[in-house]
Amino acid sequence: MKIEMPKLNCALLHNSKWWMLSPILLSLMIASIFYPGFMSYDSLHALRSARIGVTDSMWPPMVSYVWRGVDFISTNPAAMHLAQLILLLSSLFYIIYFFTKRFSSATLFLLLYLLFPVILGTTAVIWKDVLMAAFFFFSFALLLFAQSKNKSILIYGVLSLLMIFVATCLRHNAITASVPLIYYATYVTISSFFNSFKKIFINTCIFGSLFLGLIFYGKVALDHYSLPSLKPLPSSTATFMQLVRVLDIAGASICTGENLFGGTAPGLTLAEISKGYEPKHINLSQSLIDRVALSPELDKVWLSVAVSHPICILTNKILLTKYMIGAHQGTQFSITH
Repeated sequence: MKIEMPKLNCALLHNSKWWMLSPILLSLMIASIFYPGFMSYDSLHALRSARIGVTDSMWPPMVSYVWRGVDFISTNPAAMHLAQLILLLSSLFYIIYFFTKRFSSATLFLLLYLLFPVILGTTAVIWKDVLMAAFFFFSFALLLFAQSKNKSILIYGVLSLLMIFVATCLRHNAITASVPLIYYATYVTISSFFNSFKKIFINTCIFGSLFLGLIFYGKVALDHYSLPSLKPLPSSTATFMQLVRVLDIAGASICTGENLFGGTAPGLTLAEISKGYEPKHINLSQSLIDRVALSPELDKVWLSVAVSHPICILTNKILLTKYMIGAHQGTQFSITH
């Protein structure tokens, strides 16, 4: 007697709604493995600002404001870590599902995505970079969801632009990544009002540019005031630029074999510069920075060195790039605690 085995319904298997739990389960797994989440210098700064108040904008204050919201659920840093993971992986899951129409394919993508050490290692950190990516992906997912339902597009378009604004405020250079998303969100929203390609194109250009300006200047304004007190924040840009220029001049000094700091640090020897200089991070060069006068004179010295030694002024940038891409000698620099 021949016994027939029951046939599996592959389509049902691929689209079983149990797959929808995969981003949550993966988030829980990563959060458990790296509990309570690694923290970098800027993560610690964001946590401190979230708890005691924002006092500067050296790093974007928006990270602290998001963290305050998570603190209502739990003050354990692991809550922030888990929140950014769930937002990131759930948004990615839906984006892949939208294009493949298979929950299993979206799950497989997440597994392959996390197989890359550079990705998994980054997601182990409570980081503004991960949070920024999560909000960008979420904004894109909202637009795709609106298109799939073909209703309430205006509401989802506004929500998407709001998420883009939050993402843009999470990094000082995030505006460059937000540009295509802003115009796409505008296009999706405008398309629900017009059928003419010409009208859609013109209105997308006009309103996209308007939203781009509003988001950019909104981010700049947010960096100038502490919420909710609206207390003005001291500008950190000039100080940060000077700290970077100290490292640029130090790298150029080592390259040329002489102290190029001039009157900003006349007593420094080349040996002291070499000992205090660490191209990997400003915080690791604090002993050198403490010996240099941060003043308008430093900017003039930096410009003079850049003109006189155009190749050597790039030494710091070249060394930093080597560490970033793993082309340096020795062990990899770990920027987390």
